[in-house]
Amino acid sequence: MAVGQHGKYLAIRNELIMNFFDAVKNIEKSNDLLKIRHRNLFIWPIIRYQFLSLIFFQKIKSDGFVIRKSSYLKYISNTIYSLIRFPRINVYTRILVFTSPDSLVYDNEKKIYKNRVFDNYLNSLNINQITYIEDLLNVNVFDFKIYRKNHFSFYSVKIIIEFFTLFFRIFYTKKYKIISNKIELIENITCQSFKKIDKSISNKIKNSSTKTIIRSQFWYQYFHYLLKNKFIKTIFIEDAHYGLEKSILCFVASELKIKTIEIQHGFIFKNHIAYNHFHLNYSPVEYRNYFPNYFFTYSSFWKSQTNLFSKIEIIGTPEYKNAIKVNLQKEKKILIISNGADYNEMIEFINNIFNDKRLLNYDIYIRPHPHEINNFNRKYTHLLNSRIFLDTEKLEKSLSTSEIIISVLSTVLFQALFYCKKVFILNTNFTKGYLNSDFKYIDIIEINKYEKIFEKSNKENDIINYYWLKYDSNKFLKLVNL
Repeated sequence: MAVGQHGKYLAIRNELIMNFFDAVKNIEKSNDLLKIRHRNLFIWPIIRYQFLSLIFFQKIKSDGFVIRKSSYLKYISNTIYSLIRFPRINVYTRILVFTSPDSLVYDNEKKIYKNRVFDNYLNSLNINQITYIEDLLNVNVFDFKIYRKNHFSFYSVKIIIEFFTLFFRIFYTKKYKIISNKIELIENITCQSFKKIDKSISNKIKNSSTKTIIRSQFWYQYFHYLLKNKFIKTIFIEDAHYGLEKSILCFVASELKIKTIEIQHGFIFKNHIAYNHFHLNYSPVEYRNYFPNYFFTYSSFWKSQTNLFSKIEIIGTPEYKNAIKVNLQKEKKILIISNGADYNEMIEFINNIFNDKRLLNYDIYIRPHPHEINNFNRKYTHLLNSRIFLDTEKLEKSLSTSEIIISVLSTVLFQALFYCKKVFILNTNFTKGYLNSDFKYIDIIEINKYEKIFEKSNKENDIINYYWLKYDSNKFLKLVNL
């Protein structure tokens, strides 16, 4: 695509993004949409994110993030692991933690697996009172280090529920049709605002949403079985605002009077569908039961970017304390951080700085998003040479040794403020779709215009405090009620 055509395409795409969110705000004022139920469950809070995401990526002509595809071996190994580690809750458990696939990471220094979202908050508590229930794991499940006594997997439960869903579709066709008609009604309501939806996307939405509601009935029964007559006080749920079975978990916990909490795990802006519920003032009061009671966030900036049913509490981050301990010597190194979106623009930028004579004495390191690892060869290998490398260091060390850090919009962009004073955000199309006037202090550079990276930085700690606050452990413990 020629440069002029590419620029025109991006302008059209940005307009489509803004129109999309205006359409969402409009449809979520509809009582007809919000009151549709199947048996004892409201449908919209369960399918909302899944439904809107499919339309969003169709509207902007994008596949969104490059999602890592797991091999059949990964699925088989996870199934075996999950059967061995089938969820069990002992009488001492007071806290349950439901995680997502990419939560578990390997710490090369300590030679252990850890949960990147929860462990920093929960490691000061009595481990015998905590049980982790994990999803499909993107690590080697046959590594003996992964077998910790308080970690279990509910991936096999997902497989069982998938069989029940298939059975339901084959033998209960009339009931399946009833659910399908309700999803079709939702689609008809949304079409009034979204105008045209491709037939292939329409069919995909209808099929996936119908299956989700069927699964929800089985998840409802399973979570009741798992939690009833136990001594659970608190459930932490990663990605709780993304709906699907997590919304059913919140609903069951509300019936059993168990407190639910989600801890912020990444960046959030006002256009993030999962964390901005435009229907907040229009929904039935029962909608609150489909979301966690609390959402713990890093600072007032992130709180200002959300519009949630959950009560938002600012608790800071333990990383604040951990990061200031790291003080490594800077190298002539430019670290480029990808988030998995708009990588063509990233490649164009890397080529520009590689050929810039002012940067000839710098090495360039590319750090792909975890979802891009399997696609790295296709996307970036052709760039690697005597000055461009793949970054494989531990994240904190890599951030600390880099003289210049350039990222598209990602959580790591904000983490970089702890370790480096010359941090910049690349103004890709993805970035433009999210940034607003609340975004401050981090300089924005263009693909073909990046003079700011040569200027002397005078960033102070106050900038860090805008995005991150020190961890308030007393407030955390009080809210968790331990």
